[in-house]
Amino acid sequence: MIAKWQKFLIATYIIFIVLFYFALIFDIAPFTTYSSTVELFGFVSAIPLLWAGIKLRKLEKRAAWNLFLLASLVYFVGDIVWAYNADFLGVEPESPSICDVIYLADTLIYLFGLIVHLKNMHTINFAAISFDMFISIFAAAGIMYNFMLAPILAIHPENTWSLFFMAILPVIDFALIAGLTILIFGTDDRIIVHRENLFMSWAFLAMFVLDEVALVEKVYELDFGLILDPIWSIGCFLLAIASLYPSTDEVPKGRFFNFTSRLERTLIYSRMLIPYLYTFTLLILIGAKYDLFDAIFLWAILLIILISVRQILVVERNKRLLRTIRKNEEKLNLQNLELQRLNQQILHDAEVDFLTQLSNRRYIDKTFERLTPPEGRAESLGILLIDVDFFKHINDTYGHPTGDLVLKTVADKIKSVIRGGDVAGRFGGDEFIILLPESDLTIVKLVAGQLTSAVRGDEKLAEMKVTLSIGGTSQQVNSENYDVQLLLKQADEALYKAKEGGRNCFVVE
Repeated sequence: MIAKWQKFLIATYIIFIVLFYFALIFDIAPFTTYSSTVELFGFVSAIPLLWAGIKLRKLEKRAAWNLFLLASLVYFVGDIVWAYNADFLGVEPESPSICDVIYLADTLIYLFGLIVHLKNMHTINFAAISFDMFISIFAAAGIMYNFMLAPILAIHPENTWSLFFMAILPVIDFALIAGLTILIFGTDDRIIVHRENLFMSWAFLAMFVLDEVALVEKVYELDFGLILDPIWSIGCFLLAIASLYPSTDEVPKGRFFNFTSRLERTLIYSRMLIPYLYTFTLLILIGAKYDLFDAIFLWAILLIILISVRQILVVERNKRLLRTIRKNEEKLNLQNLELQRLNQQILHDAEVDFLTQLSNRRYIDKTFERLTPPEGRAESLGILLIDVDFFKHINDTYGHPTGDLVLKTVADKIKSVIRGGDVAGRFGGDEFIILLPESDLTIVKLVAGQLTSAVRGDEKLAEMKVTLSIGGTSQQVNSENYDVQLLLKQADEALYKAKEGGRNCFVVE
């Protein structure tokens, strides 16, 4: 949930962009004169959002976002240096400059952050992703050097360092785009439908486009004026918005979701064909430089096309196999769930009385064994034996269904008075038992009294004159004198005294 102050910052940033372009269109002097300085407002808005978004995340998920924050701060520092030179000294820094070094550093940090983010996503093959990114960097570097930088270097050999910075930034940008490609359609789960990855992909795409436009402007000595100044911070701002959403927060289903669903197959094929696309492009460029219609070039292009088709057929076959495997896994999972349910039911039926849903005699016997005190330790163990008075008369008078209802009601009353560690069970036809671990005679008497009062206070049981006779005892036992039969005998003797005393009472001794 985005806070009000965060929504306010987002709205303010949008208004800032609109007003900035309005000022540039109408040539409002303060904006045009100090455009690089005014641009810094975008970072001032974005960095607090990014900081707040990081604080919302679990510690183990913050590594990538901490790198993004560091990169944004470095980017901000670079723009401050640029604005100082351009707006206050009146001279834009000549390449290579400290600004180039700073921009190179922030782009590298963004790249490392994206790698960490991708590595933390367990639904992707990080080895394959690393190789895809390497291919993108390798191909981008080769194409850019041979067809953009080498001709310029031949004319201006003295600008070696300037050309280095002109080349290295786009190469790293291509690596970011490779990561972006993976972020969009690099998994089977279409993680792009998560808001975090959606805004992150837009952020890096904006950074890439702006860097490439700036490179084209510098290489071909174009002049775009101040048109780019308002939006240099947009990548950082979109990244800040991405940080505000949890990684599991999906985009609401609608046009975008349906669009990505329809393009899923195309996107998977696109990622698979990226290496071939780079190679195909390189061949076209070389062919255009020499002889595009030479037999060897045509053969190489045809070979790449055939290999690409072959790759598509392999992927289709693998997808069919994967669907079959997943269907079988789903069937096995369903069967396992059913077996677990049946095992739980069998275990339940083996240890729980069907009528009253209390423990049965078998489970009570197991509990007696479990309550054996450890060696060298003495513990109090209380027992209550409970009989429904004249239960045969109730069955004969009201019928067996009513008799069953009486037993279930008495069982409910027993459940209402026992504690969390106590165990209650049906010991026979109309006989119940309560085991009270770590309970002396005072506690045993208390539970017996509560149960007697609960039954007497039930209107339906009172109408049928249902009462209980209860006998109880408590003994200090240890591993040497722990005798279950003796405890049961003492409780049974107390129960007999309760019946001899007129029933509808309890005796604890």
